[in-house]
Amino acid sequence: MIRRARFTDIVAINDIYNYEVINGTATFDTEKRSLLKAISYYFNHQSLAHPLFVYESCDRVVGFCSLSIYREKSAFRSTVEISLYVHKDHRNEGIGATLLSYVIDYAKKSSEITNIVSVITSENESSIKLFSKAGFINSGIIDKCGKKFNRDLGITNMYLLV
Repeated sequence: MIRRARFTDIVAINDIYNYEVINGTATFDTEKRSLLKAISYYFNHQSLAHPLFVYESCDRVVGFCSLSIYREKSAFRSTVEISLYVHKDHRNEGIGATLLSYVIDYAKKSSEITNIVSVITSENESSIKLFSKAGFINSGIIDKCGKKFNRDLGITNMYLLV
């Protein structure tokens, strides 16, 4: 079941995210997100244009997806940046695709959103494939723009007009 995140979901969301911080390259964060920052993240995603959704299975949050402010300048206000994470034990179950489809439908119904941007680590082929299948257009790669695990990493920028 997909629903808006609740305050009580913060720890589960943060655990999913922090697993990637420590073990993966889906995020360029290199230090775990604190509970205080997780609470701030939650409250920054309470508006209609910038929601936070969770995928719940057996009363447990196993994935989440948010639409965030893309850039601070007011000209960008109708563009959002999507973030999508699935618990390591629930990957390849279709949760990511289901969450992505749900959030795209949500954005299409919103009068405040015209464009969804996804910034994906270039080596994350499964995410690039997922977003491509959902209709996102690859708008370019920036090589060696981040460093994690002593490796230079690039990003693939993708977008979907809604």
